Amino acid sequence: MIAHKPPRKPGVPDNYRRLGQYIADAPKDGEKLRDFWIENCNAGTDLDDLDLALAEIDATRAFNTRSEDRTYHLVVSFRPGEEDRLSLQNLQDIEREFARALGFTEHQRVVGTHTNTNNFHMHIAYNKVHPEHHLCHSPSWDFPALARVCRAMEQRYGLHVDVERDKEKNRLPPQARDHEARTWQQSFERHLLEHKEAILEALGAANTWQEAHAALAKFDVALRRRGAGLVFAERDGQKTVRASWLNRNYGKGALEKRLGPWEPAPHTKAGDQRSRSAALAGRRPAPRFPFRGRPLTRFPGQSRLWRQFLQERSAPGLEKGAVRIRSWKDHLMAEAHRDTLALAILLAFKENTHKGVVTLPPRARRQRIADKLQKTLKGEKSTLAPVVLEAFVEDALSLEDAMAARTGHTGPAPADARSKPPTPTPGAPVPPSSSPGDQRSGRQQNRPNRNRDFGMER
Repeated sequence: MIAHKPPRKPGVPDNYRRLGQYIADAPKDGEKLRDFWIENCNAGTDLDDLDLALAEIDATRAFNTRSEDRTYHLVVSFRPGEEDRLSLQNLQDIEREFARALGFTEHQRVVGTHTNTNNFHMHIAYNKVHPEHHLCHSPSWDFPALARVCRAMEQRYGLHVDVERDKEKNRLPPQARDHEARTWQQSFERHLLEHKEAILEALGAANTWQEAHAALAKFDVALRRRGAGLVFAERDGQKTVRASWLNRNYGKGALEKRLGPWEPAPHTKAGDQRSRSAALAGRRPAPRFPFRGRPLTRFPGQSRLWRQFLQERSAPGLEKGAVRIRSWKDHLMAEAHRDTLALAILLAFKENTHKGVVTLPPRARRQRIADKLQKTLKGEKSTLAPVVLEAFVEDALSLEDAMAARTGHTGPAPADARSKPPTPTPGAPVPPSSSPGDQRSGRQQNRPNRNRDFGMER
């Protein structure tokens, strides 16, 4: 069982009557409706009393005009086959438990069950305005209350236990998603999630802190103390994540109750970073599941480019004036200049720059540009073109920097006439200085000519 409150669409006014009619499936004469009832309305409790009940609810809501959001819409979904095990009395009991947990026991509401999807579900429309004192009640922290009712009803009626919302707690945090989008490489948080079950099993079997440290070392993970808590850290890096993020039962307080007072790993002081050369020299065993920040892309010939990237990344340094390749994405974009189709995509991207400032067209237009380039150079064999094409459509801002990293330039290519002002001819009249508004208008006037050279339309 899963209970959730659908978000209200922005700009859509609060209309309880329309929601009540949708629950009763009035536009389609009840094709998807199985059960229906009304609570706390003097008009009645059956489907035939819907119009009069909605008028009564509208009259109650009219006493409170200050609140803009006066409706609480709740959807409770069940597993396939469970609709045959739940009678009308069972569904009404489940609805009353949700109303009690949310504080809507005395409030008016319209309830209906639908069978138009793969999952049998129940819609509940609560009128947040109390029928007597006319105050608007908005539940706070409603998700924990909904989860508690779901678990209790699953146990009471023998329903399947759904833990999808618990799994959502281990979704990648924003900083990890940003890292993967910026580098196209596996984040440390994803490494922990991929081995979550094995890590938690190893920690659960540990009886001492040293056994816990040894178990985590197999996954290239170290357990360190930070502030008042513990963090999982990369053994040879600085990436960390709270231990309780992976599972609340493995925070500092929970582990100290089971393993005793905190003890750091042997021969390791707090904050000490041990290099991988020590592992290669035999001072410590190499991890069984190392964290290497593997690429998230998959295309033919990737292994060769990945080995080349690892060699460049471990190089002592590049020549002065060049830009270091810091990520797998930078390496792919920099290698694209050797590929005919990929280079054409990069050049098309440069057509959307002006004096070093990137101005991206809308995504739909970038997609049309990419389709035209693919059609024009259809006969060219390309390894990196699909990868670069995706970057051009999704995130073209990094392509200019990647080209600069490979060619040694920190700005636009010198061959591009737009990157520097033309040299004045002796004796020629000097154009008057233009205002920022004139520069913008000139850029807009010149853009159609530049786009036409590459077959792009405005």
